Amino acid sequence: MYKIYQPKNKNKKFLKIKSYIQGSEQLENHHNLLITSSLKDILSIKSLGLKIDCVAPDSENTMIPKAEMLKYLELYHGNVSVSFDNDDPGIEAMKKYKNIYNINAFVLPLSKDPSDSIKEHGVKKVLYTLVPLLQRSYERVSL
Repeated sequence: MYKIYQPKNKNKKFLKIKSYIQGSEQLENHHNLLITSSLKDILSIKSLGLKIDCVAPDSENTMIPKAEMLKYLELYHGNVSVSFDNDDPGIEAMKKYKNIYNINAFVLPLSKDPSDSIKEHGVKKVLYTLVPLLQRSYERVSL
């Protein structure tokens, strides 16, 4: 357990017990890793059938700790990229990852996040948009 959900508490809906990187226990040792915004985004990307590992910090405003990030960079031989929500906070968070960890980032330009993109544009359109973005990201093309 790392978070307690308190829906009736207007000021503090989530009580954080400890840091946890969502998806870290479901890694399948694929060649590439994508850091995304949330567990919902991880599940949406996984539903596309791509052979890619995904993780998410507690929130876009929470950086993955340096020791953990270095482990990912070593494990995935640098094939790590980040894609957060298509909004100002998401873009700012991606820039932080680029500046601090030198990780390339991209925005899925269809909707706010992968699940909304799938719902609003369909699986095929998301795949045709996402796959080239992932490929360019791993070729070291910056945001």
